[in-house]
Amino acid sequence: MAGWNNSGADFAFTYGGTSNQTAVSFNGTNLMYFDLTPPEGGGYIAANFHWVGGGDMVESDIVFNDAHSWANGAVSGKFDVQSVALHELGHIVGLDHPSASGFSLSSSDSIMQGITPARPHAK
Repeated sequence: MAGWNNSGADFAFTYGGTSNQTAVSFNGTNLMYFDLTPPEGGGYIAANFHWVGGGDMVESDIVFNDAHSWANGAVSGKFDVQSVALHELGHIVGLDHPSASGFSLSSSDSIMQGITPARPHAK
C-alpha cells in the first residue's frame, strides 16, 4: 500500500486490521488474503475481485494464491508479495496490465501500465 500512498495520488489505502473472513464476497469488507484453494480454480498468482454500483467500484477483494511461493523482495523462484499487491491494488484505481497480450508479472518491467517498480521482483 505504501507504494501507492507515496505516489502523490489524491487517495490513500489504509490498513483496516485483521478479519476472520476467508472468502471473496460482496459483504462490505475490502479483503486481502492468501488462500490455498482460491476462487475460480486459482489459475493465477493473485486476483482482484470487485463489485460496481452506480458506475463506481464499491468493494474489492484481493486473493493471493498460496500454492505459489512468496517472499518479501526479489528471491529466486518466489513472487514478491509487495510487487504483486501493488499490481492488484492498481486494478482498484482502474489501471490495466502492462500489455494486452502475454502479461506476466515475473517477466515484465512494469507493475501496471505506465508504472515501473522501485524495487526488483523475482520469479
